[in-house]
Amino acid sequence: MCKTILPNVVQANDENETYIDNNNLQECDSSTDFNLYDILDRSERMKIFNRKVNIEKRKQEVEIKERYVEIEKRDIGFNERDIAIKERDIAIKERDIAIKERDIVIEKYGIAIEKHDAAIKERDIAIKERDITIEKHDIAINERDLMKLENKKLLKYIKTTLTSQHDVSIQLNPPITYPFLITRFDGACYYGVALTCFKQFNNDDGTCSESSFATAIISLNCLIEKL
Repeated sequence: MCKTILPNVVQANDENETYIDNNNLQECDSSTDFNLYDILDRSERMKIFNRKVNIEKRKQEVEIKERYVEIEKRDIGFNERDIAIKERDIAIKERDIAIKERDIVIEKYGIAIEKHDAAIKERDIAIKERDITIEKHDIAINERDLMKLENKKLLKYIKTTLTSQHDVSIQLNPPITYPFLITRFDGACYYGVALTCFKQFNNDDGTCSESSFATAIISLNCLIEKL
């Protein structure tokens, strides 16, 4: 081990700038370069030292650049994170829109089902109304047929009574399906009044002549045939 004289490195105002103070040389221990420094003169040693200083400066510059690169990488990472957050928010909005569209489709489907059910109910009501109309028509036909049958039986009974008995008064007991009334005016014949189909067969004094009696029988026969 020997003592080697090295120049003093002074830091300038600029943190990236250094210079050699040749007036203040320092002693340092060197176990590897003592042979080299022993054979080199002062100027050569200064050149080697300056190269080492430049290398250190470049290392510092590279470290600074690396630090800036790391900062830029960090900023890029932040930007990528922000972009990922925005993409996530967009995906959430798209999902919400898809859910709303699905709900709208479901509501439209429900409305369509309700309209279909309402149409079915309207159709069923129309069918029931049609059936009721048919039933009313059938009832009206049955009532008409029954009225014809009752009136035919009634007129046949009246005809038989008028031709066989001249002294019997007939009063039909209401209600009857056909408006008809027979009353006796005298002991010789009957006076027939059909409120809708008959003419009045009577004399001015309210009696019924023999010819009117025969005409009434003929009219009864015609009415029976019509029924």
